[in-house]
Amino acid sequence: MFIKKWSWQLSGKQQRIRIKVIGKTGFFIADAIIDTGSDCCAFPKYVFDMIFENDKIENAIIIRGVGETKAVSRRVSIELFSDDGAIIQKLTNVEAWFLLDKNFKVSLFGVSNAMDKFKWVLDYPAGKMTLS
Repeated sequence: MFIKKWSWQLSGKQQRIRIKVIGKTGFFIADAIIDTGSDCCAFPKYVFDMIFENDKIENAIIIRGVGETKAVSRRVSIELFSDDGAIIQKLTNVEAWFLLDKNFKVSLFGVSNAMDKFKWVLDYPAGKMTLS
């Protein structure tokens, strides 16, 4: 059902992958930064508001790495897309963090329960990234 190996062209230093984050009440599609330095997947608060509509924000903790900010976690599903829009992989039960700082506006595809499920090859001389 899913592609075992997928390659696409590198573009610049911050590599991105199109993902769909699925929560309890909706989904959000983003071009997430593939962040090998991020322990987890992290998203802006407005994504939380879209995919966990009417959920209360309780038990926020302070996390570090993108400065010091409050965040809440929830379990989500994440679908990864190829450049042509085909789903290449689905991940379930991924712990994602939603940063409450209104200035945080990027989506990060991090290591824990996400990147660590795959072999990633960045070949800058060839201008290609491969996921398998």
